[in-house]
Amino acid sequence: MPGGDMVGRSIRIGTIAGIPFGVQPAWLFIFGLVTWILAIGWFPDQVSGISPEAAWGLGLAGALLLFAGIVAHEYGHAIVARRRGIEVEEIDLWLLGGVARMRGHARKPGDELAYAAAGPAVTLVLALIFSGITLALPSGSAGRALAQYEAVTSILILAFNLLPALPLDGGRVLRAALWRIGGDPIKATMRAAALGRIFAIALMGLGIAAVALGSLGGLWIVLVGWFLLSAATSERIGAEAQARMSGIHAAELMTTPAVCLPATATAAEAARVMLREPHPAFPVLENGRVVGMLSSGAIANLAPASRNEVLIASLADRDPHLLLDGEAEVTTLLEDPAFQRVQRATVVDADGHALGVLSITDVQRRFDAQREVGELAAPPT
Repeated sequence: MPGGDMVGRSIRIGTIAGIPFGVQPAWLFIFGLVTWILAIGWFPDQVSGISPEAAWGLGLAGALLLFAGIVAHEYGHAIVARRRGIEVEEIDLWLLGGVARMRGHARKPGDELAYAAAGPAVTLVLALIFSGITLALPSGSAGRALAQYEAVTSILILAFNLLPALPLDGGRVLRAALWRIGGDPIKATMRAAALGRIFAIALMGLGIAAVALGSLGGLWIVLVGWFLLSAATSERIGAEAQARMSGIHAAELMTTPAVCLPATATAAEAARVMLREPHPAFPVLENGRVVGMLSSGAIANLAPASRNEVLIASLADRDPHLLLDGEAEVTTLLEDPAFQRVQRATVVDADGHALGVLSITDVQRRFDAQREVGELAAPPT
């Protein structure tokens, strides 16, 4: 599933096709849970007389293949998106599956349709492969049980992802279709997100009903529904922000003057500034030019005893997306994972000198004002 920054940051594992991938700490829980369910339930039921050791080994293999398939699904999205000119930051595995983090959106409905459909296409191929292996192996064998599990889960993942509700892949296909028909990507997003919210609320209702009937599995359904509701709401708000903030540039909203920290300052010195100026991140200067942003979290993660020795030059986030031209479109910035992560960026001139700082609070303040003015100006209904 293509996405933004809703699932937090991950632990980097490696890189495939030039695209990094990682896992959330919470993913380890679901990986262990799947392994356990397979080892004590699925394989003993499917393979007569299987030893506990073999069942646990197959459970581990089944969980690894399941999540390898999810990673392959996300790489399907990511590789096609990159070919369509969309930058892919990374791929994450987390509690509820996988997500491909992208910078920006499709420029044409055909681009979104292509990368939205690519993930399900990969999953379809996996489902066909595992189904073929299942049919080829003898009933009751360990290999057949493993292949059958992967085939069934691939089919379920495919069916769920193709539901026409944002942020699911089917919802992105729907948005692309509505965009192509109506010519307006913002209206298409609003409609697809509305359908996504309806589906999420219905799913949560189903989960609550299941819990009321005594099924604890309903709690998982409620959790999935809550995530989908949050994601669909985020898509709707993002579309509204695109409409209301279009044409507004970073220099119009930035706060001046920028409170900057020299790269030669120690973490302890930076902490004292942060106490006086309670912001989540500060520009870091080398030779008078901004080279990155220092977050308060980077200081908090240091052992107190080392803060007098560590220079903030080694702690600065040097992502170039955190340095903005004054003419940068705010709507583009809102889609950037780096800005979503740090929630501040430095506006610089052509020589790299700080002009001001643009924060998510600055953007939110203008967005609220635009929304209020829009409501006041709207004709009565």
